[in-house]
Amino acid sequence: MHHRRAHLLRLRDKGEYRLEEFSRRRVASVRRHFPALAKSRIGQVSVECINSHVPLKLLSLLEGKDVLVGVIDVATDKIETSQQVEQVIAEVMKFVRKDKIVACTNCGMAPMRRDVAEAKLKALAQGVALARKKFG
Repeated sequence: MHHRRAHLLRLRDKGEYRLEEFSRRRVASVRRHFPALAKSRIGQVSVECINSHVPLKLLSLLEGKDVLVGVIDVATDKIETSQQVEQVIAEVMKFVRKDKIVACTNCGMAPMRRDVAEAKLKALAQGVALARKKFG
C-alpha cells in the first residue's frame, strides 16, 4: 500500500480492508479506490457507517465483498437504539446484498466503560434481530 493512502485506508491481515473516518473532501479518492478493492482478493471491507461521513451509496462499488457495517458509534457513550441499528442496516441494504452485510461496531470498544459497551452490544444484537425479522 502506498504511504499517501495510509491516512485514509488501512489494509489488515486476513484479507480485511477498513475504511477509517474521513472528511467529505476525500470522497472522490474513495470513489477511485473502491472499484480497485472490488477487483482485489480482499474478502471483507469494514466501513464506519453510523454518525460518519461515508456516503453509503459508495458501498455499491464493493460488489461481491462482505461489508462489515459499523452500526455502533464507539466515539460516544450515547447508547444507540435497536431501531437506529436497524435503520442503518436498512440503508446499507439499498447498496449491498443482505447476505454480504455483517453488522459490527465502528471500531474497538476497549477504552469504553464496561456498562456502556455492554449496552451498545445489546443494541447491536437487538437491531440485527429487528433487521432479520423485517428483511429476512
